[in-house]
Amino acid sequence: MADFPERVFADGERPDTERPLGELLSPLIVEADGTVVPVEYAFGRRWALGNARDNRLQVLASHWKRNRLADFRVLCGQVQRDATSPEQPAVINWYGRLAEASTGKLEATAAAV
Repeated sequence: MADFPERVFADGERPDTERPLGELLSPLIVEADGTVVPVEYAFGRRWALGNARDNRLQVLASHWKRNRLADFRVLCGQVQRDATSPEQPAVINWYGRLAEASTGKLEATAAAV
């Protein structure tokens, strides 16, 4: 993660919103109620794409790329910096750590976003 932050969406570059969603975000989760979220079940609703029952995925993705992608990248960057600090363990659950930060359970990360 320290050497290749782009692999965890944390490289700090402004992403090309014209690229397909799958190149900008992976994995994508559709929860039982139809809510589409990045990375992991119960990911913070601030970063949800919307509900698959309300719109087609293409519409949700287009809106999310314009309105949430930049915030998502900031979140990823903060979690990546926290996770690669010297006092952190060498191995972490990236998706779990990112999901915790997305819901405010990692206080330092959530405060910085």
